[in-house]
Amino acid sequence: SCNTRDFYNLVDVYLDAVFYPRCAEKSNPENVKIFEQEGWHHELDSPDPSQLQYKGVVFNEMKGVYSSPDSVLGRVCQQALFPEIT
Repeated sequence: SCNTRDFYNLVDVYLDAVFYPRCAEKSNPENVKIFEQEGWHHELDSPDPSQLQYKGVVFNEMKGVYSSPDSVLGRVCQQALFPEIT
């Protein structure tokens, strides 16, 4: 974020998730299924099986990251400079 206040709010959320994960609270039975949440899923909008689609928050975020022109250019340059590194 270009806004300093928004940046610190996001940092607070991410650091809280890293250092105080809810999945570590084993005494709470509601948290048992946290790891069972999906990053992507199949969705069928019509009866036609050829219309099966991938959907999900993580899937859409990764699709956005890997399809941005800057990201594509960076990956291609890195692969050209360092072909042995995956």
